[in-house]
Amino acid sequence: MKLISNVAAISLLLPLLSGCDFFDAKIVTICEAALKQRLLSPTEYKRVEISRSEKILNGAEYLASLQDLKLSAAIIQRDMRDFDAGKVKPVQINIFIKYDTPNSFGVPIRSSVDCEDISLAGDGSGSSKFSVKINGKTETEWIAAGGLRE
Repeated sequence: MKLISNVAAISLLLPLLSGCDFFDAKIVTICEAALKQRLLSPTEYKRVEISRSEKILNGAEYLASLQDLKLSAAIIQRDMRDFDAGKVKPVQINIFIKYDTPNSFGVPIRSSVDCEDISLAGDGSGSSKFSVKINGKTETEWIAAGGLRE
């Protein structure tokens, strides 16, 4: 009888846990937080699907990503020396998020975004809401462009 009650309790808890972010990688949590900031109704955001891709960057791609950050020449040279010495192995991580959220009329709309980050650790553990790009724009670039909510 105790076995049956334990199985029943677990079967009730599993659906609740599947909706939690306990099992999401840090990069997914960061991307969703950055996305929600840009939504008209962030509290009504509902994740539909997430997929992930990774690409190891070569020297030219890493250099382009550093230049895109508008870093000083000295910092870029230092980072490229680290790359050439094998101290960093940059990986471009893309998280594709499909989600539902209501528009300004309250009608649920399905949308998708591409969240990108360059990870020096290769796993997105160093990601922050300031480093990720949502559809090609960092938080700073989004704010500078007017910070329009979707």
